[in-house]
Amino acid sequence: MFRLSAIAAAALVTAFVTGQEVMPRELTAMADTERAFAKAATVKGWRDAFLEYFADDALALGLKATPAKEGLLKQPSTPFSEFELVWEPRLGDVAASAQDRSDQPRRSRLRSFAGE
Repeated sequence: MFRLSAIAAAALVTAFVTGQEVMPRELTAMADTERAFAKAATVKGWRDAFLEYFADDALALGLKATPAKEGLLKQPSTPFSEFELVWEPRLGDVAASAQDRSDQPRRSRLRSFAGE
């Protein structure tokens, strides 16, 4: 009886482990890039981190699309100690072609320490 229970338990564990998906290499790379961006924001501030990580043709979406870097350059560089960006990837997806990627931050917030 014990042997049958042990075999059944081993089969369940094997089914559970093999049923879990391995994260695609492209998704791991995207999450690693997001973490590097978050680290850069703690070192150089949120504006300069965005300037480093945004593509040159990135767009800021508002009433109309405008070049993102152009808008960022009009803002002052603020150290992390004064204006904090907390960012961490939580969910993500990569298309089979690895061309289209998206992620959802676990926490994304800007917090100003001015006046505190």
